[in-house]
Amino acid sequence: MVYIDLLNRARHSVHIITPYLILDGELETALRFAAERGVDVHLILPGKPDKAFAYALAKTHYLPLLSSGVKISEWTPASPTPR
Repeated sequence: MVYIDLLNRARHSVHIITPYLILDGELETALRFAAERGVDVHLILPGKPDKAFAYALAKTHYLPLLSSGVKISEWTPASPTPR
């Protein structure tokens, strides 16, 4: 409910960083409507998952979100610098 309220009230941007994107229909709709009304909605998710099922589930939402203008970035940590 907190995310839905933030998305409904946002005027400029909402950036969400989360290790697991688990959406129900209401939250997906709120993300899409915010982007469609001009809010910069950006989801930052792991590019290298630790939970294959959660990653696959998140991917099922990518197309409708992207088509509504939601930005999705997949973050991959840099390799450690050799010593």
